[in-house]
Amino acid sequence: MVNSEAARVEMRIEQEPVGPSGVFVTHHANDTDSVTPARLGEIFSEIRGAGITGHRFDIRWQRVQPEMYGEADTTYLDKSAAVARLGQDAGLDTTVVLSTPPKWGKDLIRINPGEFLRQYEKYCTTVRDALTGQGVTPATVQVFNELNNPFFTPAYLMPVLPFCVMTARRVFGSDTKISGTLFVGNLAAPMENRLFTNYRRFLSKYDSAMGMLDHIGIDYYPGLYDYTGKLPEIVREGAQTFIGKTGELDRALTAVRSFTSGSDVTVGIDEVGFPTVAGRIVPGRKGKLHEVRKYLPARDEFGMRYAYNRFIRAFQPLMAKHRLNRVGFYQLFDEPGDAAGLGFGLYTRDGREKVPSLGTSDQTDWLGKLVRRVGKPV
Repeated sequence: MVNSEAARVEMRIEQEPVGPSGVFVTHHANDTDSVTPARLGEIFSEIRGAGITGHRFDIRWQRVQPEMYGEADTTYLDKSAAVARLGQDAGLDTTVVLSTPPKWGKDLIRINPGEFLRQYEKYCTTVRDALTGQGVTPATVQVFNELNNPFFTPAYLMPVLPFCVMTARRVFGSDTKISGTLFVGNLAAPMENRLFTNYRRFLSKYDSAMGMLDHIGIDYYPGLYDYTGKLPEIVREGAQTFIGKTGELDRALTAVRSFTSGSDVTVGIDEVGFPTVAGRIVPGRKGKLHEVRKYLPARDEFGMRYAYNRFIRAFQPLMAKHRLNRVGFYQLFDEPGDAAGLGFGLYTRDGREKVPSLGTSDQTDWLGKLVRRVGKPV
């Protein structure tokens, strides 16, 4: 951990005029009751005041329609629409991710693709009507999640992707952009082949469907999936440096911009982030459990300032080089549940200020400096 006063001065984020930044944040506020609606509205106003322009969240198919011929879950839909309205009232653009196909949908597509598409249109229409009921028109609708990542989007969905894009465009209308995302990592070939399809191969194979989108976003986590050893292990030597790794992101942006050259399809970074609070444990060598708390640079207030500033310093040149005007941080709150064991949030799960822990004005001031720095080259 860098802790000298000289380093603190060097890494201080300078004051700059507020300007358009195109920075948005992902959250899962509609999937949890950890944050009250009143507090969520306050936080949306805080981040909008800091310069963040949008928010992004999933409205999951498996929760909207748990059973194929059952009733829609109106409680979940109403909560999701209310979250969208809170964001809109605070001045945030809304991106809705149409994600998480239900098990019955995954089974259906194998035996009756036509019926699958009819059910998909029903899902889109149900989500649209719920949002419209709250007076919300989403700026962007994302079709599925990480199209080259079978954990979220199985490969057998790809043949119907063009029809899903057309359906979403027809249902949500011309005022809503349709987007798709690609997961980008840099792992050793055997591990990469098990986890996801390389973005270059994916673009080549599904070029027609990807060309139908209005926007292609990249999901990239520096260091966490940018590791060519046998195991992606966070160790003492690497934890302080992985935040600044942007080489694979640069290569991916170059490839996707080349793919979209000559078209109106925009390119951006829709998810980027790193742990901002120490997790519990991650797998280590020889099956041992490796404690990460003492190695993560973002384990306290100064560590978080250091980590974000280091990352932004490495990240800014890419924004200028690739003329990016859409960047999404993951995420607003620490992940609900303990599955990941790491906290990526700017706020705690229950909506408390995370950095610094001195009150809303300090949190917003710090966040505003971060956003202005990200948005400076745009």
